[in-house]
Amino acid sequence: ATSISSSAGDLALGSADEFTFMATLKPNDPGAFSGVFFCTSGNSNDIAFQAYITPSQQVGVDFNEEAIALLSATTYDCDGVQPLAIVVTYDRTLANNNAKLYVNGKLEDTADYTTVFSGTTSQTVWIASDNVQGAEKYSGFVEEITFHSKAAYVPTTPSSFLLPTRELADLSAGNSKFYNG
Repeated sequence: ATSISSSAGDLALGSADEFTFMATLKPNDPGAFSGVFFCTSGNSNDIAFQAYITPSQQVGVDFNEEAIALLSATTYDCDGVQPLAIVVTYDRTLANNNAKLYVNGKLEDTADYTTVFSGTTSQTVWIASDNVQGAEKYSGFVEEITFHSKAAYVPTTPSSFLLPTRELADLSAGNSKFYNG
């Protein structure tokens, strides 16, 4: 893969209290590179968010300067054929397990974390590299990468999904909150 980056310091990702990151890719040979396929950093080069394939062929995600790290329990083929649909959600308001990593519809890892996400300030974004410009870190195909300012609910069973509304706030600043499905 050829690494690309955005103009320096021009993007804000997610929101301070919640976000969803999604990527669809087909990685090759993670042993040849460090496997970083998405990275953001601010003006001080602090890494706000980084997603990668480990040499042991697992999916990993770090954010807020590696204060939070998620790692898949499953290993993947990384043969350039097997597609990976990766989703990371963060919702600071949840009581526990508010950072989640899903790969191909399976919940792979969770963590408790209650700090504001740092990616909402001006960020530079790298695809197939990290914040060392020009250094390719990922080998494979990247189909799509998106970042959203709300935490998505990811159904983990193909037949049905019940949204646990007990965890959802009813009010925000005295006004009713609305949810869509």
